[in-house]
Amino acid sequence: MILNYKEKDNYQRRRSGSLLIILIFSGAAFIITTIFSNWQSGLGFFAVIFLVQYFKSESGDKYYITSIDIRYPNVEIAYDERGEKKNITGSISQFQFFKKNTISKTRVVYLAIYYDNNSIIKQFVGGDWDENKIDEVIEAFKNTSKN
Repeated sequence: MILNYKEKDNYQRRRSGSLLIILIFSGAAFIITTIFSNWQSGLGFFAVIFLVQYFKSESGDKYYITSIDIRYPNVEIAYDERGEKKNITGSISQFQFFKKNTISKTRVVYLAIYYDNNSIIKQFVGGDWDENKIDEVIEAFKNTSKN
């Protein structure tokens, strides 16, 4: 099974989009805190929320899988890591694919790919990737690795 996903945005656009959302969310928290308290508390709350969300989003924007080729006996993955194009190829027995959730107030799903029992890629939902695509990749891997 071959799955190709065209990256709609490059790394810089993904990061910029994430930062804009973080700024809007943090700004709203600043305004609400300032209304009910004072501007110093609002500024502190803004800084804490911004920094926590910034580092959380950085891991989500790090990888973007552009192609997965799962054909017995090999797997080939082409991906973008912070703007740099990379490939990894190996035997199907060297790979493991899992759908995982992050610990958060909202459910955040991602595709975790392991190579030789080491985590190599975490593909979060975004762009062409949604939960259905993650399920499709995992199902294709399971069906192909049974052969």
